[in-house]
Amino acid sequence: MNAVQEFETDKLIIGTVRNGIYIVSVEGEILLHLEKSDGLLDNTVKRVFVDANKNLWLAMDNGGLSYIQIKSNTNYLIDTEGAFGTVFTNQIKDSLLHLGTNQGLFIKNILLPSSKPRLVDKNLGQIWEIEEVDEQILIGSHEGVFSIENKKLKNIHFEAGAWTFRKYPRFKEILYVGFYSGIGVFKKVKGKWKFVEKWQNFGESSRFMEFDRYGQLWVAHPSKGYYIGHFSKFIKPGALRISTTTSRTSIESTSFKNKDGKIVTVVMNKTEGKMRYKLMVGNSEAFLEIEPRAMQTIIY
Repeated sequence: MNAVQEFETDKLIIGTVRNGIYIVSVEGEILLHLEKSDGLLDNTVKRVFVDANKNLWLAMDNGGLSYIQIKSNTNYLIDTEGAFGTVFTNQIKDSLLHLGTNQGLFIKNILLPSSKPRLVDKNLGQIWEIEEVDEQILIGSHEGVFSIENKKLKNIHFEAGAWTFRKYPRFKEILYVGFYSGIGVFKKVKGKWKFVEKWQNFGESSRFMEFDRYGQLWVAHPSKGYYIGHFSKFIKPGALRISTTTSRTSIESTSFKNKDGKIVTVVMNKTEGKMRYKLMVGNSEAFLEIEPRAMQTIIY
């Protein structure tokens, strides 16, 4: 050892030649061990200094300083050996930390500080998203959508590139998944998410998606701007906008005529209450109802 420093009257800090530092109790129990693999500049500690805030300053053999915040609530997981790669996403469930990296999915027990992240499945590559949705942990990866069950991966849907997950705010059993190409719709069946279909006529990369308070799904594209999901699902490319008027300021509407001749009218209720209204098309009319702060699509 190179240095010994008393710490908080009942502990000792020991700086070593080859193994970093140890904090031990006066009875000899090792309370903390840190070395280069944990973030120190070197494994050889020449001197130890404790400042007024009970933080440690270590003089290293290579001429540098290492600083340790003993009382900090923040811990760092540093990959000094390239063991798990670049982290893109993470999620904590009970005592397990799930790491999504460019090398795959890793799990670490946070109650065991000295434990190393463990690769779950060597066949899974890039991970983009880890999210707990209704008590089921979902994985968005380069290979598609997976779930974690009993620390093992289970495939839900194979498709290149699952970016992100968004639940539909008005129907709890519906989930939207943004893919490299387009948007997938999933439905909860017997407590598990199942693939239903892809949105038709929409093949743009959908990495960034959010629902607004009207139930519209907004998709941000890096070079093309924003798409509004509610409209693009029903109003097809080449559709013509046709005249629509409303008699109340609390309701807004717009209409389009698709190439197949069908007319799509989108109605938005801007109020906090449920509303009844009458839709009139030529000599025909229909009485309809719309939920508060909702959007409604009528195809005829």
